[in-house]
Amino acid sequence: DIMKKQDIFSGLILFLLLIAFSLSLSAADNSVIQKRIDDINRMIEREGYHWKAGITSMSHLSEDELKNRLGYIPIPPEVKKNIPLYKLSPASTDDPIFDWREMDGTTAARDQGNCGSCWAFATVAQLEAHIRIYGGRIEDLSEQQVMDCNSYNYGCPGGTLPAAYELFESYGIVAEDSIEYLGSDGHPCTQSQYPTLARISGFTQLSNTTFHIKNALQNGPVATGMTLPPFFNDYDGGCIDIDSNNLPNHAVLIVGWNDTACGGEGAWICKNSWGTEWGIDGFFYIKYGYCRIGEGESYQIVYAPAVILTSPSEFGKKYAGDICKISWTTDDEDSDLIHILLRDKNDALFLYTIADDTTGINSIEWRFPYYKTSGAYFQISVETPNFIETVSTEPFELSIRDILINNTPNPFSANTTISYSISEASRVTLEIFTPRGGLVKRIIRDDTSPGKHTFNWDGTNNSGRFVVPGFYLCRVKTGSFEGTKKIIYLK
Repeated sequence: DIMKKQDIFSGLILFLLLIAFSLSLSAADNSVIQKRIDDINRMIEREGYHWKAGITSMSHLSEDELKNRLGYIPIPPEVKKNIPLYKLSPASTDDPIFDWREMDGTTAARDQGNCGSCWAFATVAQLEAHIRIYGGRIEDLSEQQVMDCNSYNYGCPGGTLPAAYELFESYGIVAEDSIEYLGSDGHPCTQSQYPTLARISGFTQLSNTTFHIKNALQNGPVATGMTLPPFFNDYDGGCIDIDSNNLPNHAVLIVGWNDTACGGEGAWICKNSWGTEWGIDGFFYIKYGYCRIGEGESYQIVYAPAVILTSPSEFGKKYAGDICKISWTTDDEDSDLIHILLRDKNDALFLYTIADDTTGINSIEWRFPYYKTSGAYFQISVETPNFIETVSTEPFELSIRDILINNTPNPFSANTTISYSISEASRVTLEIFTPRGGLVKRIIRDDTSPGKHTFNWDGTNNSGRFVVPGFYLCRVKTGSFEGTKKIIYLK
């Protein structure tokens, strides 16, 4: 016991010494960083710059670690010339300050980690902003999906902004909760397993002038490339007006402007992807034209309002003839046309139109048709003059019950129609008898397909004679089912 106590005591002393050593190293590191910050601030004051340095969450990064966060790749000139130019709107750019943060038009800054995924973060932040502005929804979308599923194998080593836009346009984007950010490459693309929350119908490139960017900003934030300024990891506020002419290497989101910043020479308000413990809650100001911001590429997107299923969240197994209700919402309050189809992933020929060219609704009820499949799904399309958005449910099983459905007496016809459904092709025996049990007629049929079937009884018995009008019973028997129902024979 004494030896055990001595071992425990020795271990505790060693643990405390390690903590003390770690704290002393941390204090020494902070002392070195603080000295650097003080030197930078003295330089800022001496040169008359309009920003300040401080210890941020990025101040401890080495030069190589900082480079790992730079992943903007310019697109080749031959590709850029094929991207349409932004068309100026009649919006005025006279306001001295325009800031989407003040109009609930942005989401919080996020941290890309030790990965050059700034290109994915800038474009995803742009789409999140447009969803909030035009759809009134606050969404946290998946940057990892952009890295895993883009067509060019871009990832932590870097990527282009159009690579993300092409994904937004062709497929759309899923939630962060669906494909969580890992900050690394080599993961499979799993986007098909999750619902799409948003997409765009196009993107355009801007001319590198303050007027053009301001004009486009009034339609929503603009993604752009820039050159990392000196001491950017230590930025703690103010307007960056220290320049760099290196090639653009970082992607950010412009969310507004302030003509009074930088001593009245004006600045862009930008969102970075280094977390909220850097800069001004993750945002920064940079003087117009400095660090080549906007010089290489700037893009505006055309947001396509989403269609979102609100119920049911999942279908499970459904049966032919059952009533089903499906509801949805769309960001576009002026939706022109609604198209709803029931389709079959296992049989491309099956197509059941539920609603077509319908307007002004957001839910509908109907009965499932008599069809059997394990791959049924609903497809809802909303069409406006500017876009067509389609959303589909997850596949579900549609089955058919063995059941005697009803009979249809007709006083104007000698026939009574008897309806029934079967789940599998089988031999079916129909028996009509009196309430006292006397057999009137027996019919044996080989129904070769599952689904709904009918039999027209002409009112005769097995001998071909007509029976008297009134109530009778009908029994349907298959290999695995037997059902009886009252029927009416009128004549």
